[in-house]
Amino acid sequence: AAAADRLPLAANGTVNAIVRQVADASGATLLDADQRFRASSPHGLLGFEVMMDHCHLQPGAGQALLQDMADQIIAIEP
Repeated sequence: AAAADRLPLAANGTVNAIVRQVADASGATLLDADQRFRASSPHGLLGFEVMMDHCHLQPGAGQALLQDMADQIIAIEP
């Protein structure tokens, strides 16, 4: 049933594959926020220090993500 859910509360492989296809086709660079936070969290678990609920970041986590995005933008060769 979760695979057919039209309004999922979490990303899934189908949705992620579509996002990656669109990004590849348009030349967009993606930042994997989930991977970034799991890599810097003990045992790869995300908790309320990162997420306020199922989709909203804590302010400090948002600032860290924005810094990562800025670093990626700066690294893009014109």
